[in-house]
Amino acid sequence: MKKTLILFFLVFAACNPLGDNSTSDSSYLPGLTGGTTTTYPAPTVTSVSPVAGDLVGGQTITVTGTGFLNGVTFKVDGVACTTSTYISSTSGTCVTPAGAGIDRVSVTSENTDSQSATLTEAFDYIGNPKIWLKADAIESLNDGDPIATWPESSVNNNDFTQPTGARQPLWIESELSGMPVVRFSNSDMVSTNPIGISGAGTRSTFFLIKQAAAANRNFFGWGGFNTDLMYDLMIYTGKFMVHFYSNDSTSVGPVYTPTNWSLLTSVYNGANIRLYRDGANSGGPYAAALNTTDTTANIGNGTYNGGYFNYNGDIAEAIVLSIATTGAEQLSVECYLSRKYNLNLAVCP
Repeated sequence: MKKTLILFFLVFAACNPLGDNSTSDSSYLPGLTGGTTTTYPAPTVTSVSPVAGDLVGGQTITVTGTGFLNGVTFKVDGVACTTSTYISSTSGTCVTPAGAGIDRVSVTSENTDSQSATLTEAFDYIGNPKIWLKADAIESLNDGDPIATWPESSVNNNDFTQPTGARQPLWIESELSGMPVVRFSNSDMVSTNPIGISGAGTRSTFFLIKQAAAANRNFFGWGGFNTDLMYDLMIYTGKFMVHFYSNDSTSVGPVYTPTNWSLLTSVYNGANIRLYRDGANSGGPYAAALNTTDTTANIGNGTYNGGYFNYNGDIAEAIVLSIATTGAEQLSVECYLSRKYNLNLAVCP
C-alpha cells in the first residue's frame, strides 16, 4: 500500500509540478518544457489617426485594431516606428519613421508571438510642408467661435494668428462631411514666422476652399509688394489665378464655381507655373521668373494692384510645399484631401 501511494505521488507531481493553481501555458512558464503554449488570435489593424504626416517622421499616430499584446510594435511602410507603445488590446501609438517619398503607405502591427497584421493604404506622407493648416487641428472651440490662433500642423509649428477680434475668422463645426472649416469674412490671419520659400524657389500649394459668392478675392500669399516678389493666390474674374504682378497666371480652363468646394493646386518649378482645379490642369505652363521675398504669409487676404481683396468663404485645409511636385506626388496629396473630406475632387487609384 505504501509503495502504491509513493508511486501515485510521483506520477501526480510529474504531471503538475506547480500544484493545482498553475497554468500549463508555457508563455507564462519560461524555461519549462512539456506544457502547452497559448495561441492568441492574430491581430488586426482597422484605422490610423491622424491619417497623414510629414516625410521627416516624428509624428505620433494612434493605431486602432484588435488583438494587440503588451509589447506590440508597429511599422509604417515596412519601417519600424521609432517608438511603439501598447495602450490596450485595441489601441497603441507609433512615432512615425521618415518616409521614402510622398505616397500612401501601409501600417503594420506585430505582436510578441510574431503574429502580425497590415492595413494597406493607411497613412499618407504628404511631403515636408512649409505650411500645413487643418481646420480639424483647432481645438477647444464651439461652433461659430472666433479664432485667434490657427495651429500649424507641420513640424515647423508656424502658427497663424489674428489678435484683433473684428478680423478673426470663425470656426464652423461639422460643415464639410462632418468636419470643421474656417470661415473668412473680411478677416485674415498671419503666420508667426516667414514661410521659408524665396527667390525662384520651387513650390506647390494645395487649398481646399469654397468661396461664398463670385467676386475677386485673395485667399493666400507671401512676399514683397512689387514685380514678381510675391506669390499670391486668388479668384479673379471667376477663375483661379496665381498673381505676381508683371506675369499673372490666370486659369484658362474650367471656370471656378465659387459656391462649390474646390481643390485648387499651383505648381512652380523655378521657371514655369501650372494651375489645377480638382486635379485637372486648368492653366499653364506659364513662364515666370520669380524672385519672391521670404516674408510671413497671409491667409484670407492678399494684395493686388495696391488694393486688398479679403477672402469671403471657407477653407478646410491648406498645404504649401517647397518642391515642384511630380504628377504622382501631386495626385497623392490631392487624393489625401479628397478622401479625407469624402469629396470626389481627384481621380484617385
